[in-house]
Amino acid sequence: MLKVLIFICCLCIGHFGFATHPLQWHHNLIHTDQSWNLTKGSSEIVVAVIDNGVDFSHEALKTNAWQNQKEKLNGLDDDNNGYIDDIHGWNFLRNNNNIGPEGTSKGSYHGTHIAGTIAGTNQKMQISGVAPRVKIMALPFLDEKKSGKTSSGIAAIRYAIDNGAQIINLSWGSFNRNNEMLKVLRLAEKKGILVVAASGNYSSNVDTRPFYPAAYSFVNLISVGALDKNGSWLKGTNYGPNSIHIAAPGENILSTSRLNGYDQRSGSSMAAPIISGLAALLLSYRPSLTGFQLKNLILEGADQFDQLKGFVKSGRRANAFKSFKTLQESYHSANAIDFDSHL
Repeated sequence: MLKVLIFICCLCIGHFGFATHPLQWHHNLIHTDQSWNLTKGSSEIVVAVIDNGVDFSHEALKTNAWQNQKEKLNGLDDDNNGYIDDIHGWNFLRNNNNIGPEGTSKGSYHGTHIAGTIAGTNQKMQISGVAPRVKIMALPFLDEKKSGKTSSGIAAIRYAIDNGAQIINLSWGSFNRNNEMLKVLRLAEKKGILVVAASGNYSSNVDTRPFYPAAYSFVNLISVGALDKNGSWLKGTNYGPNSIHIAAPGENILSTSRLNGYDQRSGSSMAAPIISGLAALLLSYRPSLTGFQLKNLILEGADQFDQLKGFVKSGRRANAFKSFKTLQESYHSANAIDFDSHL
């Protein structure tokens, strides 16, 4: 069992003394540990996880639930937003305020795994999300088979926009373009909210067969592909040297799961929340950044590898520490970053 393994493994110590579990290899690859010397996130930053349910009773997520300060648990719609008792989010699959997993199957905990990759923390086991101090707004619309109505996903995105999320993680999609989805994402763009979308897991070239919502072209939307533990493109996932913006670790990502435990999962669904976590760190450090600026800082700070150029634009692989260096240099320079140069 993985939980037993966690106790017997030695720890890996990051550059600045933060210990990370050796199975969380992605922190070393994108240099999260170095970034943590600057910030581990802020409780003022809210990341919406639009997926299936999130288990906030999990030991590593119990302090990360976003709370709607305008709402009370009293059977009334105190904030007049159309949702009754939406204390930590809303369930767009069941149309109620039960935002937890649907059941106990592994598939039911897809959203929990994503939330933990962004923000979970267990100091005893030395397991950490990329931005362990930020808050998660849980907006489930998928069932345990990761299936749901597009209209419900659109409603969840609209809720995130209207209720204060600064970053929206979308680890799902299809090959079908949807005009209503376009409209709500355009609204997110106008509001300056960063949208992080997984590129999909169909071994498909998304330059010729677009996968949505990752394929929508907005200045605040970043499409994320997945890498294996060797830094190569993860087999079975979509690729697109002209349309996927950046790559992040996506193989055997260790994060929160069912029964208060942890497991490893693979795919672009796991890569996207790593980028959402990185964006949350940058925004925690500089809260005035827009989604457009966050996207470009992440792209500006990326490493580039020839071996990845056939899979992702410019062969980019995320580098958290370099993104922070780019941010710091932009605020200490007389000339601001050219935020148009990497779209």
